[in-house]
Amino acid sequence: MTVPIPSHLQAGLLVLVALGLYALFGGADFGGGIWDLFASGPSAARQRGAIARAMGPVWEVNHVWLIFALVVAFTAFPSGFSTITVALFWPLHLALAGLILRGAAFALRPAPEAQVGGRRGAWSWVFGVASLLTPLLMGMTVGLLTPGEGGTPLVADRPLGSAGWWSPLSLGVGLLAAATSAYVAAVFMTLETGGELQALFRRRALASAGVVAGLTLMSLGSLAEAAPALADRLFAPPALPVTAGGLVAAVLAATSLWRRDYPAARVLAALQVAGMVGSFALARGPYVVYPTLSLQEAAAPAGVVSTVIGISLPGLALLVPALGLLWAVFKSPRTPAHPAEGTTARRPS
Repeated sequence: MTVPIPSHLQAGLLVLVALGLYALFGGADFGGGIWDLFASGPSAARQRGAIARAMGPVWEVNHVWLIFALVVAFTAFPSGFSTITVALFWPLHLALAGLILRGAAFALRPAPEAQVGGRRGAWSWVFGVASLLTPLLMGMTVGLLTPGEGGTPLVADRPLGSAGWWSPLSLGVGLLAAATSAYVAAVFMTLETGGELQALFRRRALASAGVVAGLTLMSLGSLAEAAPALADRLFAPPALPVTAGGLVAAVLAATSLWRRDYPAARVLAALQVAGMVGSFALARGPYVVYPTLSLQEAAAPAGVVSTVIGISLPGLALLVPALGLLWAVFKSPRTPAHPAEGTTARRPS
């Protein structure tokens, strides 16, 4: 006999899948900006040009997953959405400002090939810095949603003061989010470049994989201190298989990078990110704010949640093929918007 899954869990799963896709594709977008910020050496302009050509055709489209997650969360879990957006007003709005600034800066900055003498303009600095700080702030909000025993609890009607932002867990998760974005972008760039640049992004991918591993251990240590029961649940069913799968994918991704098997590395890095997001979500259980506000407590009436699900599924049936067509058209090597390395990228309109 099949036990029906409650509607609030189905809606929570929709939000989780959307956030997982955003962590992967949006993270790669942010990571491209991070590597743009740290581009250096004689090939700096070529590095930025390769990143712009990789990002340009599908510029900002990956953020559709964030919009989808926010819309479902707002309608299906209004009290939880209200608690989070009020309590985390400042970090969330600073992240929103970062999203707006990096998008505007990407459009307004001079093309990388036009940066005379390797000198970048103000908008290029804005693009790079916003690309670094935005995932950092988003990661910190994830840490702040798990205040644990020693953290500052979130209050529904009052923004969390800046002193409450800087717990070891929130800072660790924030740094991990930024490092993971850089790692995914470097892995993806190994398939967008060739020759010297491909070797450069391979080295960066291997180095950032090491940083991600170190920050993961640091965050786990902070989690074990703040919320030991949650840390234990990462290595117990039902999260254990996902945690183990993510770890195996991480090791295999690094091995594939070392062997220069870049297509395999891209797939395995995606699985690694899925494992990180999925295992943490499963370990937290059905909580919006761990361990004080559950999905069921935050959910709208069942009829509203069912309607949200009923509308979302046909929407996804249209959205996913549309995104696939977008990638197929604009990422094709035969498309003028995706020229070979060394030519000028066409700006998105």
